[in-house]
Amino acid sequence: MEELNSEKDKFGGKIIGIEPGAGIMQASETAISDYGLEMELVPGSSAAMTASLKKALDSKEWIVVTLWSPHWAFNRWDLKYLDDPKGSYGDADHVETVARLGLKEEKPNLYGILTRFKWTHDDIQTVMMDIENGTAPETAAAKWVENNPQKVNEWIGKE
Repeated sequence: MEELNSEKDKFGGKIIGIEPGAGIMQASETAISDYGLEMELVPGSSAAMTASLKKALDSKEWIVVTLWSPHWAFNRWDLKYLDDPKGSYGDADHVETVARLGLKEEKPNLYGILTRFKWTHDDIQTVMMDIENGTAPETAAAKWVENNPQKVNEWIGKE
């Protein structure tokens, strides 16, 4: 990340961000400080950030954006994360499945699905990409289910 200072002119000295107050924006402020970056974090919106990203990539220009995984943009473009050896962005987030006490006994089939449910960033991003391309969320999810019967069968206990 420290190399950004030497290349900042290629980026116009800016990091294109999203809504002020978002966690990634706070982490980006921390990274700017931790790495002594001489760059401006430009707040905006998620839509404005991805529009700037598309414009820069279409024009073969350099750009730095605040992006996270999973995100549909990784399915659309060949994007790279910058190394963060100082850990300014913290550890990777994860999703936990939580159920109420007694669910296992009252609804064992549902509980079984919840314990077997696992999907990857690629799985999530595939659905997100379809939604970004205009597919209704329910239709995008149904398409993913149709295209991934083995995973779904594992979740529902048929395999």
